[in-house]
Amino acid sequence: MKTNVTFLSNGLELAGQLYLPDDYTGAGRPAVVVSHPFGGVGEQTAGLYAERLAGEGFVALAFDGATHIDLYDKEEYVPTALTKLTSFFGEHLTG
Repeated sequence: MKTNVTFLSNGLELAGQLYLPDDYTGAGRPAVVVSHPFGGVGEQTAGLYAERLAGEGFVALAFDGATHIDLYDKEEYVPTALTKLTSFFGEHLTG
């Protein structure tokens, strides 16, 4: 079973898909978090892996990374995203 979910991470609302095994009853299960490659989205590569893992009995979450453009459809996210990206690139790409 696939359910669309959102959750907060460092002040940004991230979107994802939660995949549950067909026989899931709410009892504890092993869980896996799957992220996509930089150019992908949760419904593609990560979603395929998560769906397969759920078929094997795992609870799996595939999510769109914080750089995904769908996250910025709300005007209030743009300044936060730009600040975080500027900070990240400043820390990791300075020569």
